[in-house]
Amino acid sequence: MKRFLTLLVCTTLVLGAAAQADGQNRRKENNARRAEQMARELMLSDSDAEWFKKNYTEYLDTLSGIARRYALARPDREKREKPADGEKKAAGEKKKRAERGAERQLTDAEATQLVENSFNRAEDELVIKRQYHKLFSRRLTPQQLLKIFFRPTAPAQNGTPQRGAFPGGQRSGFPGGGFPGGGGFPGGQRGGF
Repeated sequence: MKRFLTLLVCTTLVLGAAAQADGQNRRKENNARRAEQMARELMLSDSDAEWFKKNYTEYLDTLSGIARRYALARPDREKREKPADGEKKAAGEKKKRAERGAERQLTDAEATQLVENSFNRAEDELVIKRQYHKLFSRRLTPQQLLKIFFRPTAPAQNGTPQRGAFPGGQRSGFPGGGFPGGGGFPGGQRGGF
């Protein structure tokens, strides 16, 4: 019995490590593809392209590491239980919808921590971006740097801008959510009830 349990634990550990390594490999491959695409977009010479791809992949890996570090520190992350194999698909879907509707409320301390983590993540990312901007500016033009560090939101296919395309993240050109002169509710622009 002890051998069986030992074998079961070892198998679980090996499979978990393999899955984690697979995720890291996929992330590295994706970053390498993005670097290759960006090098083509910047129309770099062969020597500059090799230098750029190495450094840009490192840059993307560093940003991904920051994102993962802060994602794991979120206080609202809860492990969700997987439905048993015998459960019907419809029942599983109904359960998922109910879970989404009944998200637990964060405490004030957790909400404050999320906001602080968001600020800290943005500061960490900005430090990295400044470091790599300094590195890339040694060999790239300001126009090429603009393509790396500033990616504007493209309009949707039907010609309407995507979310965040307007200043302040408004969805329309009017202040107050799309109604001329404000929000269209008593109390002015913010709709104070």
